[in-house]
Amino acid sequence: MNDFSLHILDLAENSLNAGADDIIISLVIKNGKKILVIADNGAGLRGIEPRKVLSPFYTTRTTRRVGFGLGLLEQLTRLCEGWVKVVPARPHGLIVVSVFTAGHWDLPPDGDMASSVITLLMTNPQCRFRINYGENNPIHIDSNKLSGLDFSEKIRRLQGLFLAAE
Repeated sequence: MNDFSLHILDLAENSLNAGADDIIISLVIKNGKKILVIADNGAGLRGIEPRKVLSPFYTTRTTRRVGFGLGLLEQLTRLCEGWVKVVPARPHGLIVVSVFTAGHWDLPPDGDMASSVITLLMTNPQCRFRINYGENNPIHIDSNKLSGLDFSEKIRRLQGLFLAAE
């Protein structure tokens, strides 16, 4: 994956496939570290060892035998002198925390975060997304606050948030 927006799409898709209907996504820079957190209320690990899910050769899917998403994220964190931790959320769900050295030369760009967020929110209206993104002028989005708006107004507001943050 070439950028953070693609990692976020992949991890959010994992959450949705695990039955989550409330997903928190945070990508911020603090104290020289870039921190990515994805938390959900899905099925969680269901007795699976947290370290095991970081292997690219492990998946719970029946459609294929590999699950590269978390494995690629862990590889990226190592390249960028960071770490990743997967922990069960209580009472159910999963939290993935990845910390990277912010100025590391292997750190990918954020990518098209606006399109990724719009895609998640518009294609999964059954899910509440709470998003915290940015450094100097952070964006805070709660999809519940957009629920009464029509399609075009939601997109207009989301694009406006990202344009204002640039």
